[in-house]
Amino acid sequence: MNEISAEDLLQSAAGPMLRALAAAFTDDLPVPIRQIMDPATAPAAFLPFIAAHRSVDLWFDDWPEARKRLMVAEAVKLAALKGTRAAAAAFLPFVDAQILDRLSYPQRFVLGFGALGVTPIDHKPFTTHFLIKVPLRAPVTPIVLGQTGLGEGALQEVDLEPIQRVNRALVVSKAPETLLSADFAHRRPLTFGDRPKLDGTHRLGGWVDRATLQELP
Repeated sequence: MNEISAEDLLQSAAGPMLRALAAAFTDDLPVPIRQIMDPATAPAAFLPFIAAHRSVDLWFDDWPEARKRLMVAEAVKLAALKGTRAAAAAFLPFVDAQILDRLSYPQRFVLGFGALGVTPIDHKPFTTHFLIKVPLRAPVTPIVLGQTGLGEGALQEVDLEPIQRVNRALVVSKAPETLLSADFAHRRPLTFGDRPKLDGTHRLGGWVDRATLQELP
């Protein structure tokens, strides 16, 4: 039996079925695969599919397009960091969070209790503890000094979605067998021990950023 090429089929008086088969066998595909699979040039609608293809674990549909492209582009590098000390710091910027302090165990402790001046009280041993700063949106009309503001805004609570996203990022970044905890109280009341400047930048009842986990919120 003589071989018939796809070109011969197209040139012949074959029916629609054979013509369709011949067209399917061609190597000429009018699809820009390289452009579509490149996170820098892919259409925005394709980014979730590329993320799934690259096994991206941290993804939110309301992210800006630039952040989605960056996550896809960094997917392989981030996957290699999972379970390492550098992983949390690499994942948290994607959820607008910053690590202020970190305490990794095992540290020096006695009978399960932290050594004074070294380990914060009530922090579980063999767990990595993070002090994390993440912006939260206050209610439209917050309660001030015990006085409830009139209107529906006073009943609104702080949106905890940013904290939930940080927790998701931490879980994605860690190894399954490791333990961690996060402290989001990144501010504490101003005290005289802070030696505030008398230039109007600070006032009694004000707040300052915590630098370490040892500082009580």
